[in-house]
Amino acid sequence: MNNNEREDKEECLKLLEVYRNILAAYELCRKVFQVLYHYIWLAIIVWLIKTFVIITTLSLYCEKFNQRVAESKEACIQLTTNENCPRCYKYLYKKVSQLNRSFSKMTVLGMFCIDATLPTSLISIVTHYLIVLMQFHLK
Repeated sequence: MNNNEREDKEECLKLLEVYRNILAAYELCRKVFQVLYHYIWLAIIVWLIKTFVIITTLSLYCEKFNQRVAESKEACIQLTTNENCPRCYKYLYKKVSQLNRSFSKMTVLGMFCIDATLPTSLISIVTHYLIVLMQFHLK
């Protein structure tokens, strides 16, 4: 072997060693990020559950508030018809009734009401979108 061939062979061996190191580094990165991938999915699922619990809690409290407003409206109507009620209370009941006329349920940007039906509506929407996404995935 002459000197050039020996240098070429040594260079090829060095390049092969570098290539092996690159593949080993790739394998290490793949293993590390595979573990992170599972943790990311776990974090997303926990976040979705937490968000759903918060929305459900908010919806229930808004529904209770709406029920109390409706009950106060009915109570004011009944109390204004009571003849034994003092005049100042009748005035109060009439004003409360007037304020209840302008009352509207809490909405999200005017698109939908926050009440007891919100969690079921959200589940329905998410289910429809998942079905559509699965149909695109199957094609």
